[in-house]
This record gives sequence, C-alpha cells and structure tokens, in this order.
Amino acid sequence: MDFFSVKNWDELQHYKDRAPPWIKLYNHLLDDYEFACLQDASKLHLVLIWLLASRNNNRLPFNARWIKQRIGVDGDVDLNELAALGFIEVEPIKDVALQSAEQDASTTLADCKQVATTEERRVEERESREEGEKEKPKKRFSPPSIYEIKDHVIEKGYGFDPDSFFSYYESNGWMVGKNKMKCWKSACVGWNSREKKNGKSSGFNQQDDRPRSPGDRLRAAIAEENRNGSTLGADA
Repeated sequence: MDFFSVKNWDELQHYKDRAPPWIKLYNHLLDDYEFACLQDASKLHLVLIWLLASRNNNRLPFNARWIKQRIGVDGDVDLNELAALGFIEVEPIKDVALQSAEQDASTTLADCKQVATTEERRVEERESREEGEKEKPKKRFSPPSIYEIKDHVIEKGYGFDPDSFFSYYESNGWMVGKNKMKCWKSACVGWNSREKKNGKSSGFNQQDDRPRSPGDRLRAAIAEENRNGSTLGADA
C-alpha cells in the first residue's frame, strides 16, 4: 500500500510531540495560487485532510475511498489533483523485487555478523587458553628421598634394592643418559625390569627403617612392652 503526507507540515502543526487538538490555518492561503486552482470540493477536502493528518502523524494511506470515509464527505476525493499541485507528497514506491532483495540482504548480513561474532569468540577463547598455557610454569623435577623410593618399592612390590637405585642416580645428578630425569617412578619401572631380566633381584627386606619421631618411638616401646607382658603371662 502506498502512503502520502501533507507538504510543509511543520507550518500547520502546533504541538510537536502529540496529536494536536487543532492546527494552524493561515489567511494567506487565500492568496495561494495553487489553492485557488483547486475545485471547491478539493479545497474542503484538503483542509479536512490536514486535520486527519494531525491524528496520524502526517502519514496517510493513498486510498481515496478510505480518505473519503474518514473525513466524512459525499463526493469523491481527488488525491491525484492534490499531489499534482504540491499539497501532498506521495512516498516513492519500492519495487517488490527490490524490497525482497533488501530483506534477503539484511538477513544475510545478520547471519554473517552472527557467524563472525561466534568465530571471534572462539579465537579469543583459544588465544586466552594458549596464553594461560604459556604463563603456567613448567613443573621442575625434584629428586625423591630414599624413603620415598622405599615406600614406592613397597607399594609396587618391586624386588630391587632402593638404596642401589638412589645411590646410582644421586651420583650422576639424576640423569638418564644425557637428559635430566623427568619422572623417577618411571625410572623405577625400568630399573626393576632390568633387575628381573638380569636375575639380580635383591630380595629387598620391605621393612620401614626410616627415623621415627619421639611419639612413634614411645608408641613402639609401649607396644613392645605389651607384647613382652603377654609372652610372660603365657609362660606362667
């Protein structure tokens, strides 16, 4: 549907932000040549159209029958005459194919923006993850104590002597070939395999001989005393 608006509407309206209860009508209209050229019915129609435009934000459908009904007149309304003399301005008609093409282009542009936004977010997440990995300090190798090695040998049931393992790698700076050791537990696996292959299982006595705290020694003494008392009672 086509629409039209009243020309120079700012000169006729009084209120800027709402529908006015009245419009301005200047007496110099009597001196206007184009207005004088209008048919008498069209002059009345024009004034009534001004009033109707004040209620519709100066945008009316270019439909003579609808206008006739709204302004309440009997005769036909000649909108073409009013447009030809410059009292109303008809909005340019857009080709249907052009409107469809513009709509498709708008939809495609929105889809492209969404894809671009998603891709940008993925790039940012990847860069943030890579940056975090760069900033994360690499874990340095820390040589184990002899007691850690013994605990591990007991836990895994290895047959090699932990002291030999510890002494060997402690003497060479915990090197594996020409490289610094990365995981001593993995080295234990290889050491145990070589010992088994060469038939050098030490029959390691898996008794914990690490230094004990005073509390541990006290508890051990009490337990030993209890065991001795039980033995004496049985002999009696």
